[in-house]
Amino acid sequence: MADEEKQPNLQALLKITPGEDFSEDYANTFTFEQTAWDFKIIFGQTDQMSGNPNDINWHTSMTMPWGIAKILSHMLILNITAFELSFGQIQILPSVMPPEPVEPTGDLDNPATQILYRMQRQLHRSLVGTGDPKNPLIPVPEFPE
Repeated sequence: MADEEKQPNLQALLKITPGEDFSEDYANTFTFEQTAWDFKIIFGQTDQMSGNPNDINWHTSMTMPWGIAKILSHMLILNITAFELSFGQIQILPSVMPPEPVEPTGDLDNPATQILYRMQRQLHRSLVGTGDPKNPLIPVPEFPE
């Protein structure tokens, strides 16, 4: 073990120094935009004063290359899993629960859509609490060659 180089802890090396344009906001909703080059997350907050629950004040967007989006997804899954292992399952209100995925049929039924469907089904099960508690992480999908 002494011969092995220790990997530096990236989090310990990062020094967070807010810049001039740094802001902290709260979001309770989001949407996505995507291109072949990048992925954008747009954050907002429901406008409770309007009386319409569908009124959203969109306030911040973050655009990133797909590689960073994939790393973000990985880090979110790890952090959510660690939180739930420490504090219990995060409860999702039924009113905001995404619908259960529908298996592709007909012209939409192909190897790629079947992989996406199985992944959506597993992710949905983790949201509603019917996933495998011994294996909380989402496995990497097997892509067709």
